[in-house]
Amino acid sequence: MVERRGVLVTLGEEDGIRSPLLKVWDLEKVDKKLGMGTPVLLRSVKVQTGNRPHPVSLCCVVLSNHSLTATGLVDGIIR
Repeated sequence: MVERRGVLVTLGEEDGIRSPLLKVWDLEKVDKKLGMGTPVLLRSVKVQTGNRPHPVSLCCVVLSNHSLTATGLVDGIIR
């Protein structure tokens, strides 16, 4: 993969979904369907934590070429 600028990686929880979601956004493009400056969602992935849900912590690391991502969960699990 090539290093890119203008990419935002978010990690969070959404209603009705047991696993945390990792989302990658392109801040240089606007979603024409949603409008109002909403960036394009490139990818949304569930962070698999086994059989039980885990609260998300504020720890997420992405390599500059986007080839590897590590997320830290509240209970100490790293994915």
